[in-house]
Amino acid sequence: RQLLTVIREATADAKVEPTDRLVIRAQVPAALDAGTEGQGWQRLALTAKLFLSYTGSEAISDVTVSVTVPPPFKCSTPTQVVSSVGGGGTPRTLVLIFGLAAPSIPADTTATVAAMYVSKTGEPRTVSTSLSLPLLMCCKVVPSIKTPAPCKVTLDSNRNPPPLPALFEELLPPTGPSAAQSAALTFMHHSSVDVTILVSKNNAGRYRIQGGSLEALWLIARELTERLGLHFNTKSPTQDDPPFQMSYSEDVTEPLQMYMGVMEQHFALRLQLDAVHSELEAAAAQFRAVEKRLLVRFKDRNPQPIQALDSLLQLSLDRVLVLSEQGSQLAKELQGAATALAASTRLLHLILK
Repeated sequence: RQLLTVIREATADAKVEPTDRLVIRAQVPAALDAGTEGQGWQRLALTAKLFLSYTGSEAISDVTVSVTVPPPFKCSTPTQVVSSVGGGGTPRTLVLIFGLAAPSIPADTTATVAAMYVSKTGEPRTVSTSLSLPLLMCCKVVPSIKTPAPCKVTLDSNRNPPPLPALFEELLPPTGPSAAQSAALTFMHHSSVDVTILVSKNNAGRYRIQGGSLEALWLIARELTERLGLHFNTKSPTQDDPPFQMSYSEDVTEPLQMYMGVMEQHFALRLQLDAVHSELEAAAAQFRAVEKRLLVRFKDRNPQPIQALDSLLQLSLDRVLVLSEQGSQLAKELQGAATALAASTRLLHLILK
């Protein structure tokens, strides 16, 4: 009977939340830290605050807070241990400083914060929350570039377009485009890849997003879709206004071909990395064999001439070092290709759904 009771409790659909639990709340500013904007991607910094509060009557101790960010973002303190969080009192405040580890294009801007602790009853618990990093950490607004680009997608909406500067107001410099120049807005990623939003003059509600690479379009397309939805959903609609919708009505052949190119590049890097790993394994085996031969010669009471084994050992070591460096470089390139593939996949999903 006790076993059946345990099974029923474990398989019950409705889980009872404990009354004493840790609550995490994040506060992320919309602007970068003062003095870091416009100083290069290496000096970009965003200071966010994390508030920890405990709903129980007693305090809990040794709360481990871990922060996970997608590449190329970084957190100055990915792991922190809070000695004590009081129950029902003032929340504990943690400072998180985010930056960039590389100038590559991110596929996601969502950071995950997880806190692990042990309750007063000895039960290990975990609570998590997510926070969205602002678009300012990924790109900046530059003078409009209206020349044709190799990659482009066109999105249609059923509403007249609002001024683009009003949608991306926090990204505009003091001398940015005005409402009269709202037909085009160009963003420059830290990898020097530009993306431009063009509003059609003939077909109201049509937006063309074009740029130098397919993965660079993803963040701008997502932000445009979300901000347009927020703009029209918060605006009081009239009876004649239909619900706001965005769609992709053009042929998907061209985006699919570009997507296949990104996928092939990722696959080619995987094959190269596997080949380097195989060569490195063979070079390491040769190095160990030569080393063993030399050790045997040195231990022999009547040693024979080494017959250039020392030169062969040095050549084997140099080969191992060269292949290790190649493997490290290919691993970095593969990570970048994986991020580009993830961003391209999300863009393709956005235009197909």
